[in-house]
Amino acid sequence: MNLNVSSLFFEIALIFMPGFIWMKIHTRYGAKGEATQFDMILNTFIFGVLSYAILYFVYWTRGLSLHILDIDVNNTKILDSKIFEEILYAMIIAVIGGIIFLYMENYKIVTRFVQMIGATKRFGDEDVWDFVFNSSSRSVNYLFFRDFEQRVVYAGYVDLFSESGQLRELVLRGVTVYDFEGEEMYRMPRLYLARERDNIHMEFPEMPREGDEL
Repeated sequence: MNLNVSSLFFEIALIFMPGFIWMKIHTRYGAKGEATQFDMILNTFIFGVLSYAILYFVYWTRGLSLHILDIDVNNTKILDSKIFEEILYAMIIAVIGGIIFLYMENYKIVTRFVQMIGATKRFGDEDVWDFVFNSSSRSVNYLFFRDFEQRVVYAGYVDLFSESGQLRELVLRGVTVYDFEGEEMYRMPRLYLARERDNIHMEFPEMPREGDEL
């Protein structure tokens, strides 16, 4: 009896694998802030439903039906070879869907659309730091990082940046360091900077080009 229960639990968990895969991609590379356990469970369910919905549409266009929709949960064994195949396809869809969803999140596709139609002026749930450095605008690639304590200015191209948090980190490339009088001090191919988020002053000297918006 215990073996049957364990087998049934494993099979049910396998059904939720597409949602779990999509959720992990979203949480690891797209989500901002710390995800709660409720958020992860909800995302797993939603992304799993999306994976199977897309698979259902693909099958429907080919005149096929999903066997996973005919599962009898009262049986001690709910999965057969055809359903295993469908779960595998749903996992592949979850990986592809997770990457596409990641692209939509990072490039603010939905946000830009609702801004374009005038529905909102908000840029999303993340802070300005994430919004600016995730922008595709070339005008934010080059910046002046002004350090008032050391009285120097770091000028360079943004190579890497940290996620939202109390400590903000930047890696600049092609860096030229100036004093506050504008005299060049030295150059470095790369430079790491870390500051508390309430102690940062950055300037973007490049003007946006036509059609090049944040």
